[in-house]
Amino acid sequence: MTKLRYYQLTIALLIGLNLFTCFFLWPRQHSPHGRPPKNLLVDHLDVSGRKRAVILKLQEVHFERKEQLIDKNHYLHLRLFHLAQLKNVDTMLRNKYLLEIGAIQQKIDKETFDYFRSVNRLCNEAQKKKLREMLQRVFVHPNGHPPKKH
Repeated sequence: MTKLRYYQLTIALLIGLNLFTCFFLWPRQHSPHGRPPKNLLVDHLDVSGRKRAVILKLQEVHFERKEQLIDKNHYLHLRLFHLAQLKNVDTMLRNKYLLEIGAIQQKIDKETFDYFRSVNRLCNEAQKKKLREMLQRVFVHPNGHPPKKH
């Protein structure tokens, strides 16, 4: 085998290995906030027409608002845990951060509740049943606790 042929085969093998790694082993990219696929809910509920468009718009607005709140919450957590590294901790500041984190979490939960309530109002009885079952699976784990996010 000539040197040229050897180098061509080696390069082809390396390119093939690289493509295999990129497409099959590399983790799939997800939203930084863990957004589900866009059509997951409307497809699961079998919604079509104008209601489908309305639910997709509600979903987009919901996730934009929720992600802003999550970002604020993350920033406050960073500030809070920065205090843990200080020798003298200002308990007033710590309590302020804790209250703000709790208030933001409450807003996140209210946003999620309002979103699913709006979706529920657009559904017929069969879709409402599917929505209830899906929410039960998503929010309540068999051991009574919400599932862990990975």
